[in-house]
Formats: sequence, C-alpha cells, structure tokens
Amino acid sequence: MFNLLLGARFPMLALLFKPEDGASAAVATPPREVTAADLAGLSWQGKPYADGVIAAALAEKHIVAYWDDVTVSDKASPTGKGASKAYVRLEALSARGLGILCNGKIEPATAKPVTSDDTRTPEQKVPGACDFFNYGFDLDRKAPVRQQIMASLEGPEKAVKKAVLGLVAAGYEGDTLRDMVKASPKFAGVDGIDKMIASALAA
Repeated sequence: MFNLLLGARFPMLALLFKPEDGASAAVATPPREVTAADLAGLSWQGKPYADGVIAAALAEKHIVAYWDDVTVSDKASPTGKGASKAYVRLEALSARGLGILCNGKIEPATAKPVTSDDTRTPEQKVPGACDFFNYGFDLDRKAPVRQQIMASLEGPEKAVKKAVLGLVAAGYEGDTLRDMVKASPKFAGVDGIDKMIASALAA
C-alpha cells in the first residue's frame, strides 16, 4: 500500500519503461513480475536496462518490478471512452533499492523560498528518498485523525452502527459483541449506547 501511495504522488517511483520497437508483444497481462528476459526488450530514456543498474538491483533483490496498468475510466476520459496501458512498477525492498529508485538522492528537495527569488539549483529541486517516505508516512499519520473527525461529524449512532456491523461480520455476537463495543475508548461516556447497539443489531 505504501509504494502505491508513493507512485500516485511521485510518478518517478513508478518508472515507465517503454518497449523497444517490436517488443510490445512481450507485455503480458498484469500483474506479473518482470523477468530478466523482459528487461532485454525494455529501456528508459533510450538506455537499455538489461545490463544496467536496475537489472542488477532486481537480481540482488533490492527492488522488485511488476507489470501493472494505468487506466483512464470512461467517466474521466475527455472522449467518454476509457483506455489502459501497461507499464512497469518498481518497488524498493531495501534502503539501497530506495536510493537507486531516487537516483541516489536521499535528502529532501530544498523548499522554495517564500520571500525571495527562487535561486535553487536543479539538483536542489529534485525530490529525494526522504520526500517520498515523508509523504507516505504522513498519510498514515493522518488516517486515524481523519477517522476521528468523521466519527465526530456523523455522531455516535452511525459510529456505533459501523462498529457493530464490523464485529458481526467478524463473527461476534451477543454479550461478547456488546461488551467489545462498550469497551471501546471512542464510545466512553456515550449516553444510550445499549439502545444504539440494539438498534444496529436490529437493522
């Protein structure tokens, strides 16, 4: 999940390999792990990867590569007709792999000046591994806070119902289910919780 979040925010982590002329037939229906044989027909910015850094990192298990799809739905398409295209998704499996996918840059990009001219060098503007990690890490930190906000906005009745339905789906019932819901810290001090639980079970 974390790599998917990074790929969505920073496309460079999902490097798009382009098959050389005549190699398009080698693209199989994803998901499928990319093999050394696949790399023989793939290139990045005109440079073959069969004998390059990516191939070596794959062989040493510092990164893993999968065929995947980028899809534009009918609704999102400007013509009303969707389409999809295969690409190779790269995921880091180690600190070294992360560095390779970030072209060796670990430190974050230098922030753009707010009160002065932007005098950053091209290298300072390029995001590093810290940028990618910080983005995904912050999403994980925000998730429980968002859940708390949603629970407070929707009121305890809906929150209790969600909790009850979730426990029912997990196979809990009777007094065990009621005790688990009532013991939840987020329902502490909620008036009428027994009635809410009964209502949710009857729904």
